[in-house]
Amino acid sequence: LPGNAQTQITYSLDLAGLPFEPDVLIVATSANVRLAVLKAIYKVCRPKALLLEKLLFQDLNEFEDAEKLFGDDLDRVWVNTARRVMHAHHQIKSFFSGTTINGLTASGGLWGMGTSCIHLVDLLDFYQPGQVHAVTTRALDDDIPHSKRPGFREITGTLCGQLGAAYFLITSSPNSKAPLRLFIEAEDRFCVVEESEGRVVFGHSTAGAEIEEKHLRFDYISDTTTVVLEAILTNQLVHLPNFATSAALHRPLLSALGPYFAARLGTPETFVPLT
Repeated sequence: LPGNAQTQITYSLDLAGLPFEPDVLIVATSANVRLAVLKAIYKVCRPKALLLEKLLFQDLNEFEDAEKLFGDDLDRVWVNTARRVMHAHHQIKSFFSGTTINGLTASGGLWGMGTSCIHLVDLLDFYQPGQVHAVTTRALDDDIPHSKRPGFREITGTLCGQLGAAYFLITSSPNSKAPLRLFIEAEDRFCVVEESEGRVVFGHSTAGAEIEEKHLRFDYISDTTTVVLEAILTNQLVHLPNFATSAALHRPLLSALGPYFAARLGTPETFVPLT
């Protein structure tokens, strides 16, 4: 941190080498081992703050186990769905201020929808908070491809649902190489977002209204994580969902996806082979 003359960097290959009360701990594991790693961490130390990666867990039952583990520290656990930190998405949220968002459509070719759909549901919640409901997997493909990460799977097709009064339609096309594209529509305006190109189009639905195209910077995760850590360490506002908020977004998705995988892979209905 700027002005901090007492910087200490510790490297350890063993959890036992962690300080007893680290100021903040980032748990950047895959979802299949995250709860086990958290339990091992809490046996040797008590982090003052935790930063977790998504997908939080593979099994619905693990959320309750994690809540019990965190106990009174629950409000100091954040989930790194980093679009909330990006200045570009703050600009987009401001564009929709004073109106009601009707929905978010996302589409692209083989962009890792299984592991990353939570990012887009979380983004919609950032724009306009609400409860996830009516999630349906009926438009997902029957074929379940293997992930680029060994031991995990992916999904293609379209995942549908509601967040509050807004819909979300999230599509990954197996035979396409198209980059991810977002379309957010409100009662009287809309926005098209192409993050990979840094291109955002702002428009109003009234006849004759001008359309404005802007080129915005969508930060790398390494950049947003630095901002988040500084906010945590200086007790400032952290623009990430806490564990309770993120878990409330995760659970309905896993509740819908679990039976989808169970019907095709024979896995338990509470389990998703995603990370």
